[in-house]
Amino acid sequence: MNKSHFSVANWRYGVVSAALCLLFYFYLTTLQVFTTPKVVKRGAIVSGVVEKEAPKELTKEERISACKKDKECRLLAEIGYFESRNQKTKAAAVAPMFVALNRKEADGWANTLRGVVYQKWQFSYTHDGSLQKGFKEKPAYERMLYLAHKVYSGDVKDPTNGALWYHAHSVSPGWSKRLKHVVTLGDHKFYKRVKNES
Repeated sequence: MNKSHFSVANWRYGVVSAALCLLFYFYLTTLQVFTTPKVVKRGAIVSGVVEKEAPKELTKEERISACKKDKECRLLAEIGYFESRNQKTKAAAVAPMFVALNRKEADGWANTLRGVVYQKWQFSYTHDGSLQKGFKEKPAYERMLYLAHKVYSGDVKDPTNGALWYHAHSVSPGWSKRLKHVVTLGDHKFYKRVKNES
């Protein structure tokens, strides 16, 4: 084999190798384009890891309907209706609901929401005849169903800072003097245990 033939053979081998490398590169690139997930996010296509879409915000009507189907949510709405339906702010309206939920998680109370609410002499509406009158104010009850669903779904933060007791401004019960006042919301004052009290 002469020298010129050897050079031509090497040149052809190099060209073929380079062409094969380029073909392989384009093959991998094309494969990636077709296998990489594409997500539509806020009107743009984004290549990469699939991201969860933000959950759809429920309408007021959907929340009310969902709450009516759930026993605990209905119970929260019941608390709100009888204890705080006249409160103007959302925080003041949901605060008694949070007191019930906080008690459910605290020592010394029932471990079910119903047990907490119907514990003797705790929520006045359960023993003063109010409950027997029913939910006569439909708009107020629907507002409480809506807010109760937001509370139950974790879409509202506890405005009471973990309070376990409350009372109306119009009264001054003796037990409140043994507790720490944490916040006033609307017509109610909210309390926690004093830290060194078990």
